[in-house]
Amino acid sequence: TQLKQQQVNPFFDPFWGSFLPYTRTFKVDNMGSGVLMSPDGYIVTNAHVVDNALEVVVTLPGGKSYDAQVIGIDNNPEMILHAQQRCTDLPQTKFQEGGAINLPVEDQTFDAVSCTQVLLYVHEVSSVLKEIQRVLKPGGRVALVETDWRGVVLNCTDDELTQSIFSAWDATVPSPNLPAHLRPLLREHGFSTIRVEAIPILNTDYDSGSFSHGIMKWFAKNALKQDAISEEQAKDWLSDLEQREQSDDFFFCVNRFLFSAHLK
Repeated sequence: TQLKQQQVNPFFDPFWGSFLPYTRTFKVDNMGSGVLMSPDGYIVTNAHVVDNALEVVVTLPGGKSYDAQVIGIDNNPEMILHAQQRCTDLPQTKFQEGGAINLPVEDQTFDAVSCTQVLLYVHEVSSVLKEIQRVLKPGGRVALVETDWRGVVLNCTDDELTQSIFSAWDATVPSPNLPAHLRPLLREHGFSTIRVEAIPILNTDYDSGSFSHGIMKWFAKNALKQDAISEEQAKDWLSDLEQREQSDDFFFCVNRFLFSAHLK
C-alpha cells in the first residue's frame, strides 16, 4: 500500500485549475508483481512496487496473503546507514552489508538472481558470476542489466573532444564494454538459454529532467578529473549541448542490455 498525491481541478476545467489547484492524498493497493526466489520468502520485484510503501503484503495465486519485508544489500556501510535513516518509519525494511563476490546467503538458496548496473564496476566479473552460480538452485534464473557506453550516439560539434571525454570514462571503470563479452562469460559459468534484449535510453531534450543532462555533466567532470580535457574544453562541450537544446537539435542515445539465462 502506497500513499500517492494527485493535483485535482475542483471545476474540471484547465482554466480554473491553474488558479485553484489542490492536491489529495490517497492509498494505492496492488502496485505490482514479483518473483518468489526461495522457500524462506525472498522476492525479486521492481523498485516502484515498494518505493514509499506504507506496508508490503504478498498475495499468492491461491489468494493467501502474507506480510512481507523489504531487504536491501550494499557493500558500503554509509549507504546502509543512509537507507536506514530514510526508512526509520518503515518497519518492514531491513538492510545489511554484502558484496557481489561474497553474497551473505547459503549455497543454492535462490530461484532467481537479479543484478543491475553492478558488473560494470567490478574488476573480476567472473568471480561475481561464479558467486551467482553458487547461490542459485539448479535451473535457477539470472537477469543482468548493463550499459555499453562505447555505443553512445550524441549530436555534438566536436567529435574529437567527445571521444576524449568518453575514453576517460573507459579508463575509470573496469569493464566499460562489458555487454559485448557477457554472453560467453555466462556460458563459461554454466548458464544456458541466454537471451539478450536491448533497452535504449533516448533523449531529444537536454533539460534537468533528462537522463543525459546529469550523465553528460558527470562525464565532463570525470574527464577533467582524469586530466583528459581542460576546464575550458569541458565548459565549451557542455555549452554546445545546451545550445543544441535551445535550437531543438539535441540527440542522445545509449543502449542498456538485459541478459537473462538459466543455470544448467
